[in-house]
Amino acid sequence: MLHNSGIETTTRIGNMTDEAPTSKACTKCGVVKPLGDFSKEKIKKDGLQKYCKACNSTMAAKWRAENPEKVKAKNAKYRAENPEKMKAKAAKWRAENPEKVKAKAAKYHAENPEKVKAKNDKYRAENPEKMKAIAAKYRAENPEKVKAINTRNSVQLSNSYVAGILKIPASQAPPKILELKREAIAMKRISKKIKQLTNPKKASS
Repeated sequence: MLHNSGIETTTRIGNMTDEAPTSKACTKCGVVKPLGDFSKEKIKKDGLQKYCKACNSTMAAKWRAENPEKVKAKNAKYRAENPEKMKAKAAKWRAENPEKVKAKAAKYHAENPEKVKAKNDKYRAENPEKMKAIAAKYRAENPEKVKAINTRNSVQLSNSYVAGILKIPASQAPPKILELKREAIAMKRISKKIKQLTNPKKASS
């Protein structure tokens, strides 16, 4: 039996007592649905909202699409007022979606190389001890890789290699100084090579 309130109940003929309602009609779509399809609302007589969850979802999506600025402001306000919740939510998402996190980071790095470099340089400048510890740990765990990197840097006269000779952090070394030192190292190597070719015995002694 469907009451005026929209709630459908069943009646026991034997003792004329109504059973608890099992469904109700959504006043938006008009469809009679199980009570589980309605969100709770304490102020309502039946304790449930008048619209079903599906209709509420559709209306909410429509409102968000029509009010992007309000949605943005509302989300920003919530994040500002709930930093710990947002932090926990983000951490949970990262833990459950490692591949998505990796892909997102790679995409950002590819699209924003200057921003990434500036951020990394700033972090290294502000955390020299941490960077030392990270580098030491990496060298200890990856001796062969470190050897290959050092060889490549030496051959290519990379900024990090030249800065190392100058004994200053690569991020703090003026580009002009690096370039001049790089040219000096290259010239010294060429000079040494010429000596080896013209006088092998003297060059090796």
